[in-house]
Parts: sequence; structure tokens; C-alpha cells
Amino acid sequence: MVKLTINTKEGPTVELEVESGDKLRDVLMANKVDLYTTWGKVWSCGGGGQCGTCIVDVKSGADILTERTDAEKKKLSGKPESFRLACQTLVGDGENSGAVTIATKP
Repeated sequence: MVKLTINTKEGPTVELEVESGDKLRDVLMANKVDLYTTWGKVWSCGGGGQCGTCIVDVKSGADILTERTDAEKKKLSGKPESFRLACQTLVGDGENSGAVTIATKP
């Protein structure tokens, strides 16, 4: 299990226990965390890594997440290394555990 702490601009901090290996976007959507800005909601590709609108800022625990994919490298070129696409990021490798803190809508 991975402890996931989510800092949002709209409300209180959200804390979740998630299975190691879960896709970050799926976890956020299932827990009704507002991941997208207004334009992101309009242009969202639905999790295919094509639009780049599901950006999160990893504040801590990046070592637990999977490496950036080619889609992330393309969409996040010029952005801070801490920025990730939630649709391309797995929280853990299926076996590890720990804690991750992210901020939505950086």
C-alpha cells in the first residue's frame, strides 16, 4: 500500500491508501479529486497521454512512482522535473510501499 496525500486548490488535503501499481489518474478520478482545470476538462483525452492536461506536481515520494514515459517527456518538455501526467504515472510497482504527496493543477 502507498499513502497518497493530495493537496488541492479547491479544498482540504485528501489522504488515501492506494494499492501499489495503481494508475494515479484512475485513483484521483475514483475518489472524485478535481484533477483538471476548466480548459483541461474541455481538452482532456480521457487518459491517453495525448493532451497533457492532467499535470500534477510531485512534492515528495517521486522515487515510488514509475519513470516518466515518452508521452510525458514530450508533453512536459521544459516543465519542472517534479511535474507528471497522472494518466501516465503508476503509484508504485505493484510491490513497493511508502508515501507520495502531490499537488493538483500546478
